[in-house]
Amino acid sequence: MHEMGVMLNIVDEVDEIARQNQVKRVCRLTLEIGDITGVLPEYMEACWPAIQDQYELFADAELKMVPVRAYGTCQSCGKNFDLVEHDGTCPFCKASRYRVISGDELIIRDIAVE
Repeated sequence: MHEMGVMLNIVDEVDEIARQNQVKRVCRLTLEIGDITGVLPEYMEACWPAIQDQYELFADAELKMVPVRAYGTCQSCGKNFDLVEHDGTCPFCKASRYRVISGDELIIRDIAVE
């Protein structure tokens, strides 16, 4: 489960932002997690209580995760399609070469503070 490592990197980044802005408490942390990041939201959620126990900054914070669908543009026909739904194969021309346009990101969307 590499999600704990991912979560710790996010915590470090938020901690730095909090220090720069003299924030003592985070109320909510919202993450955008793409379908093809390799990060499983349920594992991120499972890590959250340990983060809350270890870091006072997050003691009462809510973790919110927003899924981002994975879309690609077919390199053969140029049409966009859902990569997960169609297993990476263009439903229009059946080619399997595509350029990812969304769904591979892991972004801190917002940090709500006291």
